[in-house]
Amino acid sequence: MAGHSKWATIKRKKAALDKKKGAKFTTLSKAITQAAKQNPNPNSPALRDAIAQAKKASMPKANIQKAQQPARNTNLHTITYEAQAPHGIALIIKIQTDNKNRTVATIRNHLNKQNATLKKGGTNQHYFQQGSTLTIATQHAHDQELHVTLAEAGASTIEHYKEHLQIHCQRENLPTIAAILKDRHIPIRTTTQGAHPHSPIFLPPHQKVQVQHLLDTLSKIDEVTQIHHNLQENTFIEKIL
Repeated sequence: MAGHSKWATIKRKKAALDKKKGAKFTTLSKAITQAAKQNPNPNSPALRDAIAQAKKASMPKANIQKAQQPARNTNLHTITYEAQAPHGIALIIKIQTDNKNRTVATIRNHLNKQNATLKKGGTNQHYFQQGSTLTIATQHAHDQELHVTLAEAGASTIEHYKEHLQIHCQRENLPTIAAILKDRHIPIRTTTQGAHPHSPIFLPPHQKVQVQHLLDTLSKIDEVTQIHHNLQENTFIEKIL
């Protein structure tokens, strides 16, 4: 029985890891498809960066190629919606669609089912700041000298997660911070651009799971390309500016 129990535990852990990897690949595929629709040239900055991020995550070559296949649609509209999730969480939802009415109806339907509502444009913008985010390994979490150096270079916050650290900064400070990490031989796992919350909101587990379920549901909508929110997902936020 002990051997059976151990094997069952291993299978559960593998299933959880596979689910997490699948969600990551879905997000990366969307980014590649979005970039390809805007400019299918593999040398375009957006598509080149999206493919590079996918390769860093060990996404299979076949998946990367498949994500680039959708033909460029000149009738695509890029739209930003804002919403209020349960427990005061603000959402900014970015989409690309060839049918605005269909897509907004789908989004509104999912929001209503989970006690969330669409908001007037501009309502949530003040909760966020535009910038860059770099991800590095957790082994550097307690390197205070590094953190001071990053702060002097323009980093605003460092978010501590179980599996990685996220360094947030203004876009103009990204090259300097990336160079500091490179000089110290610290690999950068990912680099992204977008909205980052000024003050993430901490929720107790039973409320947090409600919001995360909504985020997962919205992210599965094909037309949704990005979702920004101010839910605190990490274990610790180090404000260094």
